[in-house]
Amino acid sequence: MQFRNNIIIKASADRIFKALTDLPAYPDWHPGMAKITGNLALDKSLTLYMKLGKRVIKVPVIVTRLENNLLLEWQGSLFQKGKLRQTFLVRHAFIIEVVNDKECIFTNEEEFSPLLSLFVNRMQKAFIAGYQNVNEALKAYCEAPANC
Repeated sequence: MQFRNNIIIKASADRIFKALTDLPAYPDWHPGMAKITGNLALDKSLTLYMKLGKRVIKVPVIVTRLENNLLLEWQGSLFQKGKLRQTFLVRHAFIIEVVNDKECIFTNEEEFSPLLSLFVNRMQKAFIAGYQNVNEALKAYCEAPANC
């Protein structure tokens, strides 16, 4: 199962990519992220501290693609090792498509392994609303003059 949501952001690809790769700034714009730690480099690990109601859960991920001003992708699982890791694997991508030097289409995409899709399917509306909230928050952050 895959969720994909996009939005037009009136900012350069460089500005959007800078926001996506500035790990300490995530709590400033991402409504579901308490913080991110780790090394933002290809094949390196990050730890996402995601807000889940009043709780914060740690989600370890590995950066699988990093293309300057175009793409940031990571994969994670509820399990670090073994067969269960592949069973509960999630791939998340932030994709930037340049329209012109002051406008881009930003796509927030997530793909779930088949077994995990069975659980996620029940919460499809909540997931889609969450992606829209993230996209709108990133848009507001990148379009704000103070953040340029």
